[in-house]
Order: sequence, then structure tokens, then C-alpha cells
Amino acid sequence: MHPKPKGPAASPDRVAAVLVTAFVCLLAVFPIRNNDIWWHLAVGRELVQSGRFIVTDPFTFTLAGTPWVPHAWLSGLLFYAIHAWSAELGLLALRAAIVVTIFVLLLRLVRRLGVSLVLAAPVVLVAALNVQARFILRPHLFEYLLILLMLGALLSAGERRGARFFLVPVVLQLLWVNLHPSFYLGVGMAVLFFAGEWLSSRLSAKLPVRGFLAGAAIDWRRVGLLIVLLAAASFVNPSPVEFVTQPLNAEHRQLLTAYTLEWLSPFDAAMTRAAFHPYYELLLAFAAAAFLLSWRRLRLSSLLIVGLFAGLSLTAHRFRVEFALVAVPLALDQLRISPLTERIRKRLARKGRMRFAPHVACVLAALALMVTARDRVIIEGAVSGRFPQAAFDFVRDNDIARRPFHGIAHGSYLVWELYPERKAFIDGRNIDAALYREFLACQTTTAAFNTTINKYDLDGFILPSPELSDGGMRRTHDFLIQSKGWSLVYMDRNAYVYVKRNKVPQEWLERHRYGLYHPVTFARLRFAAEHIDALRGEIERASATDPRYARPLLDLASLHASLGERDRALDAIERVLAIDAANAEARAMKRTIASRS
Repeated sequence: MHPKPKGPAASPDRVAAVLVTAFVCLLAVFPIRNNDIWWHLAVGRELVQSGRFIVTDPFTFTLAGTPWVPHAWLSGLLFYAIHAWSAELGLLALRAAIVVTIFVLLLRLVRRLGVSLVLAAPVVLVAALNVQARFILRPHLFEYLLILLMLGALLSAGERRGARFFLVPVVLQLLWVNLHPSFYLGVGMAVLFFAGEWLSSRLSAKLPVRGFLAGAAIDWRRVGLLIVLLAAASFVNPSPVEFVTQPLNAEHRQLLTAYTLEWLSPFDAAMTRAAFHPYYELLLAFAAAAFLLSWRRLRLSSLLIVGLFAGLSLTAHRFRVEFALVAVPLALDQLRISPLTERIRKRLARKGRMRFAPHVACVLAALALMVTARDRVIIEGAVSGRFPQAAFDFVRDNDIARRPFHGIAHGSYLVWELYPERKAFIDGRNIDAALYREFLACQTTTAAFNTTINKYDLDGFILPSPELSDGGMRRTHDFLIQSKGWSLVYMDRNAYVYVKRNKVPQEWLERHRYGLYHPVTFARLRFAAEHIDALRGEIERASATDPRYARPLLDLASLHASLGERDRALDAIERVLAIDAANAEARAMKRTIASRS
């Protein structure tokens, strides 16, 4: 490691560090929009309220009693403690603090390796844009922090004496195994780093390889003991067998690979429009170029670690973050010691003022990245408006849907909002392949739909609104509409609630059900004149339930237009445009009505 420069010469680096950190902080400020945070909060709450560790699934009625342990239990506790103290704003502050800390550590590591932060700034910003989509409130934020801390501990291993040689990495591993199930990476990084250092010490006389610890006297027996201690630390958790074996479960891994987008390759067709392109490719190219240009002064430790994470990232795009965090400092260091860099530095030094050209170019590149990515800064409240809070309030207040079917995202939110009075059908933990197959099958055929209802004695469906539904959920809406045993009783822009008619009091059902109006069928049905007033009343009730939901207002405008009520139709259209000024259907309807007049 190289000493951090002091004095006036370090000022440009300080400015670069402040600018990069400020921009990263802005990238980390956006509403809570991921679903998994809710079941992690529920885990923390359950641990606090029950006073014991979770060993079987407490959250679903479909898998009740199934063996399951929360690997990220300590993350759940931290999330819950912050939420109990300051609700969602506290969680947003926690996320921003973790993200800023990650990049501060990254910048410090780059500087300790002797790389100018002015020159490194564009690369760090490319890394930030590559990983921004993963700045979501989940335990993997702690994983990213631990990766950088572990990398720093390994690179400085030669500077620690006595027990300190073991203390820092082992403490990090103890935290890692309880914060996130990726703790295997901690042991793997240590093994690869010291393997590279050992090979470098043996091959440096014959091959142009370098080690980070070449100037330190390394006791390889102590290194072996450190690896053993790191492995042993992986068993220090509330349920050692499950913690060690569950991440390696082949069925669980296949389930994630088959149904979770984050486990797809970055170059899978489904990921072609993902927000991390082309920044991921730029980092891959930069890392490859850095090692190729410096092959005559190769650091084997860097090559092994970067190679591991590059391989993981090519397999599953979720690992592109881990790849970026290790590739940026190690590739920059590798480029710094390359013969080409030395020749360029000497040539620029001879040309006087030209020696500042790389700094100017890097500053301009960093500014260009900040300007072009400014639309990624989103400041609009604490929680995204897509969660079905109002629908869940309706379910709770009316004491209905005690055994509901719902989507995975809604399930994670249900576990936080409605548990323990209601348990979920399925949620974001993806803990059982058989249930997942049933969940998908009942959205495919009427027979599977009815089988699932009977098997689990379902009494309610809480589905995404048709506008937010995928093909499977839209089919489920159709199955419920066609079934004589189910009624729609609530709708808003996020969720629809259906109940089984024989599971609720009939008087309540008559007050709340939509007997004539359903947005899915409205356009293709024709109503008798004597039903118009009742239909109008149901549409107006739907629009009043959620004034920000455009669909009922559009249908209301269509109904008024069909009855020749031009002014009422235009009024409903204006209400739609107040919600969504670019609504194409409302604009087309307005033009049609205007042309008829």
C-alpha cells in the first residue's frame, strides 16, 4: 500500500472526492420501492416480539411450519430498529449513509493504492452508475460494505502485527455471516488473495509478477490459521447447519435462476434495456485493459479476485456490484504500475504544462457523467406510491380475505402490514419450489385456479390492478370475473380485492360489491337502459375511492359520451388529464367528442 499524500498536493483529490461522494449521495436518494424490505422488517419485528430465533416459516399459511431460517436476521433487526425509531425516513437515511460509506471506503482504498482521485473519478462514477439500481433497501447493502472492508483488510495484512492480523478479518466475517448469506465470499476473497501472494513470492524470480505484501515478512502458517478462523467464523450464527447449507441448496438456486431476474446474465435478452448498460461493459473493458496493459507487472492477487467477481457477474447480473467494487481499486492500481502508464507520465512531465492534460480530461469526463445521469436523481417522498396500502386498510377494516391469494410483491408487503392477523400465500423469500409452481399454474388454467382455491381454502384475492398486472395476473382477473362464486369489492390504481361470496355476510357484500362495473369488461359489455344509473353509481364510487386512478374516470367519460352528456364527459376527461397530462386515451376521447360537436 502507498501512503496517502498530505498537504496542498492532495487538495485536487479532496475536491474530486467531495464531488463524487455528493453525486453518489444524490443517486442514493429515492423513495422505498423494493418489496423485500417489508419482509425483512417483519423478520426483525418477529425476532423482537417473540424473543427467539426463527427456525420455521411463520409468515405464510401455505408453508406454515416449513423449515426456514432468516440468513440476514441481523440486517432485519437493524432495519426494524431504525424503522421503530424514525419510520421510513430513517430507513432512507440509513440507505444513504451506507451507500456514501461504501464509496468513501472505495475512494480511500483507491488513494491508499497510490492512485490520484482526480484520475480515478470517472471510473468511480461509472461504477456508481453501474450499481445504482442496486441501491435498494436490502441486506446486500451490508454485503457491499463488507466486501470493501475485507479487501482493505487483506491489502493491509502486512501492516498488522500480533493478534491484529487475525482480529479485523475474523470480526468482519462474524458480522458477514449474520448480515447476508453471501458470507462465502469473505472466505473466498481471503483464499484467493493469499494464494496470489504466495504464488507471487514463489514466481517473482522467474516471472514478472508482483505482490502487495512483497515488503512484509509473511508467516504462511499464520495465514493458514487465519483461513481456518474465517471458515470457523462462518459457523458462529443462530443456526449453523442451515446457514452453511441453505445457500448451497441446488433446488433453491434453480428456483432463483428460473424466476428471479437478478440472477440472469447481464447479456440475457430480458436485461437488454437494464439501467446498468453500458456502464457494466465499460467496467469490464477497463478491467481487462488494465490487466492486459500491465501483464509484465501483474499482481496475481488482483487478477484472481477480479476474475472471480467478473465470472460471477457474467453468470448473474446481481454480482455486477461486487465486481465493480473490487475491480475499480484493483484495476486502477494495476494500471498505475503498468509500463505504459510510466512512459506516458514521463513524456507528459517533459512537456511541462501538458502533464495536467489527463487531469483536465478526467474532470471533464466526470462532469459529463454527472450531467448525463442527472435524471437518476429522484427526490419525491419516502415510499413509492405503488404499494397497496389502501387496499390492505380496506381488508383489515372490513375483516375480509383472511386466507388471500396475491402476488409475490403484495405478499412481502402483507407480511409487514397484515401479519399476524393474516398470513401470506407467498412472498419474496421464494422458499419453496412446489408452491412457486402452484402459484404460476393457477394463473394459467381454470382447472389449476380452482384446484388452488380448494386446496388452500382461499377466501380472497388481492391482485395488482389490471394496468399493473402481467399476463398471468390478468388471466386471474378473468377467472374471477367469470366465476360465479367471487365478487369484486374494492379497486384502486394499485390493487383490486375480490371476496368469496359465501365467506362474507350478504348484507355487507351487497353494499360493497361491484355488480355491474368492472374495468376489464366495461368496454365489451352492453348494458340495458334500466341499469345505467346503477352502473354510473358504481363507476363514480370507484373513482371516489381513489381520485388518482384514471381508469374509472375514463370509463365514466365514455359512459357520459355514449349517453350524449358531452359536458359531463369532458369534465371526466379533464380530471384524467389532471392526473396524467400525457394520457393518450383521454386525449383521443377529447378530440373525438370535440369533432362530434
